[in-house]
Amino acid sequence: MKKKLHLLLFAVLILGFQTTKAQVSNIPEGSTFNFDEVASNVARIVAENGTTTRGGGAIALNYVQDAFGPDLNALLTSSGFSVTDDFGSGNLDVLLPSQAWTIVILQVHNIDLSPNEVTAISNYISGGGLLIMSYWDLSIDPALQTIIGVSNTISFSDPLPISIWDAAHPIFTTPNTIGDFVSTGDAGGADNGDRLEPDTGAIAVAGFVGSPTTNEAAIIIANSNTTIFHGFAGLDFDLTEFLNLVENEIEFLINTLSVTDTDFGPSLSVFPNPTVDGNISINLGATYQDVKVTVQNILGQTLDIQTFSSVNKINNFYINGTSGTYFINIQTKDGKSAVIKVLKK
Repeated sequence: MKKKLHLLLFAVLILGFQTTKAQVSNIPEGSTFNFDEVASNVARIVAENGTTTRGGGAIALNYVQDAFGPDLNALLTSSGFSVTDDFGSGNLDVLLPSQAWTIVILQVHNIDLSPNEVTAISNYISGGGLLIMSYWDLSIDPALQTIIGVSNTISFSDPLPISIWDAAHPIFTTPNTIGDFVSTGDAGGADNGDRLEPDTGAIAVAGFVGSPTTNEAAIIIANSNTTIFHGFAGLDFDLTEFLNLVENEIEFLINTLSVTDTDFGPSLSVFPNPTVDGNISINLGATYQDVKVTVQNILGQTLDIQTFSSVNKINNFYINGTSGTYFINIQTKDGKSAVIKVLKK
């Protein structure tokens, strides 16, 4: 992950520039703010430190009741996250709204979640929060099922193998290659998880049988690629393989905050992402004529449209809305387009 996850390093560095909620402006080459200079500084810092880290701007909540909690903590820390670990104290309703987490990992296998905790999870997800979760008693909580994109559950008591249904999906390829999982023992106790069925808009990428089958999903991705739910206990499988999976899932969730579809190529970038105050800068990588930028919320509602006659960098672009996920749609006169997903904390 250290060699892969660069996105939030840019965010941390750019946050040092105290911008205001100004109107969009076309900042020409040679101005005080120079993206290429910032990129060069990032490369220099990486070279000096021998690694890429996320710095203090990336914060993870590690709420894991299983024995691998310290190992997961070490993985997050080595990847540059500032980690708050709380190994299942039963106070998620206090922890989740306490600050703007970059990502939250919940592995709840010993106690039942309270209604207030479920509400806190719902609020976190609806605000665009990134979540990796498993919950041993999901079958008794229809409200939580809806929140994390599950339409049906079937509880099981003995460990089940996990088969990859979509081997090309990034959570099985990047940065680690993930294959089928074989149980190494019964660490989940009397309730080892739930066989799942994805709700509308969610997808199942792995299951407890060899090929996609109704009510047999093991991993479900939902909420516009911001949540991943496991229907199994991680301790039932090889620890290294499971942590490799979690590392891939973190990589995937973080990367979904960036460019999701583009004709511009790798030069297109947005920073900081996530944004704390709503101000972002958009680097198109070249000068384009008649550029239209449209801001939409997660419901597809258009909130703002701005046009530029000639632009290559758009600084101080302000997303005027509450905390949540937004989509920046870019179109040019010559037919190029892009969709960029931005999380406003």
